[in-house]
Amino acid sequence: MSKTSSRTACLQEMIKLEERKGTLEKQLSEIHARIQALTRELLGKPGKSVPAPGDDASAPAKTRSRRKSSGNRSPRGEMTGLILEELKAAGPEGVSVADLATKLDKKYANVYVWFSTTGKNNYPNIEKAGKGRFRIKE
Repeated sequence: MSKTSSRTACLQEMIKLEERKGTLEKQLSEIHARIQALTRELLGKPGKSVPAPGDDASAPAKTRSRRKSSGNRSPRGEMTGLILEELKAAGPEGVSVADLATKLDKKYANVYVWFSTTGKNNYPNIEKAGKGRFRIKE
């Protein structure tokens, strides 16, 4: 047996196996479709498809839902300006985070986080004046 005839025999066998594989895949997809139909019938929800176990192709594509903006978000950097103005007006006694949040109509947590991140990193002249109180160094 020559190399050419053995290659031809291998190719013919591969072709037969591929044809058989295609037939089996078609039968499998028919079985999955029937299982889905029976599942819908059992659950009583017509039109809803239930993906077959292990069948990722039949699963609905997952999409990310984007949250709608509520439209009341402040422009970038606005909180910084408001906080700095209030700190200057408060003088050496400073202002508490709770009072500041109430005055500015902002969430307490947002104002507190501003002090622990932006305030601490970008404004070294802001210092603590007590528990929950901040002031500008003079």
